[in-house]
Amino acid sequence: MKVFISYAWTNNEYTSKILLLAERLMSDGVETIIDKWDLSAGQDKYAFMEQMIQDSSIDHVLIMLNREYKQKSDERKGGVGTEAQIISSDLYNKVDQTKFIPIVIEKDDSGRPYLPIYLNNRIYIDLSENENCEYRYEELLRLIYKRPQFQKPKLGTAPLWIFEDKENISNINIKERELITSLEKNHKSRIIKVRDYIEIIQSELINAEINEKYHGQHDFGKVALDSFTAMTPVKNSLLNVLKNIAIYDESIETFDEFFQFFRNIEKFYRPNTNKDNSSWTLGQYDNYALFFYELIISSMAILLKFNRYNLANKFLSNVLIKDNATNWMYGGLEKNIETIYDKFESLHIIPEYFQSITGKSFLHPVVEILKNRVFPSLFFSDIIEADLVLHYYRAFTS
Repeated sequence: MKVFISYAWTNNEYTSKILLLAERLMSDGVETIIDKWDLSAGQDKYAFMEQMIQDSSIDHVLIMLNREYKQKSDERKGGVGTEAQIISSDLYNKVDQTKFIPIVIEKDDSGRPYLPIYLNNRIYIDLSENENCEYRYEELLRLIYKRPQFQKPKLGTAPLWIFEDKENISNINIKERELITSLEKNHKSRIIKVRDYIEIIQSELINAEINEKYHGQHDFGKVALDSFTAMTPVKNSLLNVLKNIAIYDESIETFDEFFQFFRNIEKFYRPNTNKDNSSWTLGQYDNYALFFYELIISSMAILLKFNRYNLANKFLSNVLIKDNATNWMYGGLEKNIETIYDKFESLHIIPEYFQSITGKSFLHPVVEILKNRVFPSLFFSDIIEADLVLHYYRAFTS
């Protein structure tokens, strides 16, 4: 990189300060042009400045600003005045305005920088204060090398759920707010509002069933993962309600009503035998399986985080376990105690598809999917803790 330093001849002390900056830039790999080094006796100093400003090999012109520079620039006096005319013309007529970098070396008694009129609206680098000088010098160096500290990330793609019909989600949000308000006020209507809320949640989840036309198709994995992602607002709403129950409601009754939702989720992850064709495709319930798998772990994490251990125990013993449940994934009737949690570990197409789009082979692909989707009130460490509790509970009750 190559820069030209433009400054007003003021006094020896000021010139020494400018030279120190030039020396440091040179030591940091920036080819620096300055009159004290590159202008010989007999040369025209005005022509030299004009040539440097217009030289295409110069990446940046560093304009060192003090009172003397501002005065000469505004009055168009001397070399600085001539220089100001050239620079202002370039600033207003050329697209690339980043070539010229104003650097404030001095400020007036009120702390205002000495900015010439033509630079009034330009962003500058402040090297006038010793306490921030190192930070500002780094800022200058990054600007010269085009390596800013804060870099704009690459543009991604819009999530598919953003294009989904939001009517039902809006209804969920309305019911959610009504329920949380009743919890905050400890209103007796909270039980009824829980029922109304769960009813609309179930309706939304039913609508997430994967259409039969996608079963077995090459993009089945994408459809399943997109469906799971589209249910994220529903998951967050449920967890937000549970969090508020944990905070505001000391009674068991509200929890019991809310947890009825978990007792009835089997209809989402088993084949619908009410249809004319009761056959089913491997992986067609992956969206629901992963949804409830994440929801159960996150629910346990919330109860533990807010120290509702009695309710966590109730969740484990009365909701998570079903005796002699039909294990439709493998056929037959289980004689041992089986947890709903076990069901959701039997995922098929989503993990395979996720690994194919990431180009990586994960030991636990589901973990990689979930760790970037943690509910805002939780940390991933809370999820790990809840998962361990569920794991050991299953081990002790088997």
